Amino acid sequence: MHPNSRYFELCHERVVVTGGGSGIGRGVALALAEAGCTVYVMGRRIEKLEETSALKGEAGRIVPVRCDVREWASVDEAFTVVEQEGPAPALVHAASDITRMLFEQITPDIFAAAVQTILTGNFHTIQRWGQPLRAQGSEGVVISYTSASCQRETPAIAHASASKAGVEAMTRTAASEWGRFNLRLNVIAPGLFPFEDTHHASFWEGKGNRVYDRIPLGRAGTMDEIVGPTLYLLSRSARYVTGEIFTVDGGFRLMQWSGARPEDFA
Repeated sequence: MHPNSRYFELCHERVVVTGGGSGIGRGVALALAEAGCTVYVMGRRIEKLEETSALKGEAGRIVPVRCDVREWASVDEAFTVVEQEGPAPALVHAASDITRMLFEQITPDIFAAAVQTILTGNFHTIQRWGQPLRAQGSEGVVISYTSASCQRETPAIAHASASKAGVEAMTRTAASEWGRFNLRLNVIAPGLFPFEDTHHASFWEGKGNRVYDRIPLGRAGTMDEIVGPTLYLLSRSARYVTGEIFTVDGGFRLMQWSGARPEDFA
């Protein structure tokens, strides 16, 4: 064992992962199980959660728990199931769902649905997760995912970007208030990760926009490159980190939109 490996030991052995049926949530859940954790994967489609559980190797444990983060009652019920084995001191919130469309195509109902899933869903999940930990005075950590698109103009996802920017603002404030409970809250803002439904690398390919060529690192991200920062924030080395927005985007936020037109995203 490398003498410095202790710095990257995970702080907690029981973790809730919302959105654990696909994309980043699934990748993180499998990595945590490989590290020996008990992982409660939450999502609306139990069959997708069971697929995640079936992909697990010999280490760890993955427990599917149905949950619709848009509904407080569903979130409360899901955490009640988890807490039969005690409160989970770590939460990775990866649940998200958007539809790409230009700003003039977004209706009030579509905008409200994005806010309900992304921002309200994040609020429901974190608020319910924290209840028993605050009551017991137990240490805990939350990681939420937003998007590098919050940091710049990004065609066709105004409703999602606005909702995720709200998550970032809420996280900073909650982190400032919940530090007194020894609860840490941080955000990871991914760029283009084509395996993740809420991003759009595959959507841009073939549109003539050459998005990859304009990203400074010239490519999309890989699962390891988003799982690694997540595990860091769950580790001993990050116990003094809270209220931060970690951007993992290969420089996506720095690129120029020269040549991109709204009709390319219609």
